[in-house]
Amino acid sequence: NLVRGGAVKGISLEQLKKVEIPVPPIETQNKISKLLDSLIQLKENLEQELILRKHQFKHYLDKLISVNKNTKTIQEISTDIYRGNGIRKEHIGSGKFPYIFYGELYTKYGTFIYKPISTINPDLIKKKRYCQYGDLLITSTGEKPEEIAKTCAYLSKEKCIAGWGLFVLKHNQNPKYLAYALSTAYAEQQKQTMATKSTIAYISTDKFIKIKIPIPSL
Repeated sequence: NLVRGGAVKGISLEQLKKVEIPVPPIETQNKISKLLDSLIQLKENLEQELILRKHQFKHYLDKLISVNKNTKTIQEISTDIYRGNGIRKEHIGSGKFPYIFYGELYTKYGTFIYKPISTINPDLIKKKRYCQYGDLLITSTGEKPEEIAKTCAYLSKEKCIAGWGLFVLKHNQNPKYLAYALSTAYAEQQKQTMATKSTIAYISTDKFIKIKIPIPSL
């Protein structure tokens, strides 16, 4: 390791000259470069395709789940809604009981949760708030208003503890449909309007249950 320094790392010209790299014959270099160039081009094409597919998905999401006469509030479709109750982030991994930290909905999960990735020691939480198969998990806080109320459908058979910063929504609807419906432009606009903007943005239970989404028959 030739890198030296404190807060700012650096390498001198003399040290750089000592760095060793494989140098095959020029013909081999050309072949390797050509192969890697083709892989980079493939990667760029796939990234562009993914961007296009995401736009296509959003288009169909908003088109298929559009506002109609069957629009209802979250309050009308919920059978129960309550807040999670958690622990410090450093306690994650302290035991083997499934646990969902609110920040993971932004960084680790997509629209659905098939298996919790974190565990805790449940004895660290006095008032446990559980989620079960079919429940929705919704974030109540975020760094920006557009991040508020990120929604995931919990589709694991394992009973799980919901952490601080999460709403647990129980219902008698299709959980996948509700997760999609709460991700439409129509729902996102309502979330941002209802969010309270401070050092961090958040949405209260009273405001969240007023969000309206289309509810067709099962």
